[in-house]
Amino acid sequence: MKKESVKNLVIVGLSLIIIVMAIIIFADNYQVFHSDLSQNEMTYMCKTLEENSIAYKLKGNQILVKENQLVEANKLFDGYTWNETFTDKSEKRKESLYLVMAEEISDAIESLDDVQKAEVSLMISENAGNKASCLLTMHKDNSLDESQINGLVTFIKGSVDNLEREDIIVMDSDFNVLFSEKQE
Repeated sequence: MKKESVKNLVIVGLSLIIIVMAIIIFADNYQVFHSDLSQNEMTYMCKTLEENSIAYKLKGNQILVKENQLVEANKLFDGYTWNETFTDKSEKRKESLYLVMAEEISDAIESLDDVQKAEVSLMISENAGNKASCLLTMHKDNSLDESQINGLVTFIKGSVDNLEREDIIVMDSDFNVLFSEKQE
């Protein structure tokens, strides 16, 4: 009986060791890739990581990347300087950021039940101030009320750094102005 108990303990012990080793070997280990990024930086980085099939997780204002993909992720963003503002050494990468931002905003607006299609254009300028326009195509016989339009404008303003309400225009597909605070 004693031999059988020792045998069972050895089997249980070995089983536990195998399970722990399997967890260690197959666990997804994520490392902090970047933190303290602006919303625009995070949006751009996440979209780029997705496009390059790099696994990531968001934790607060941090982007975590799988440990075995960290070097590859760093190569994607070689040439960027990360400070309080997003500084890019190539104009092409800046343009890509703005296109991704506009696409993300458009996708979010299109999630509204009444909106069939949203086309957002961003004009980003370090000197003249940022501007945004939004062209909405509504589902047949649908429209947005004033409160929804104001919410949409607030969403766009909050999605783009240094964008003021007076620099946003929203129109429908017939080019009727739904929102504009500019005095023309």
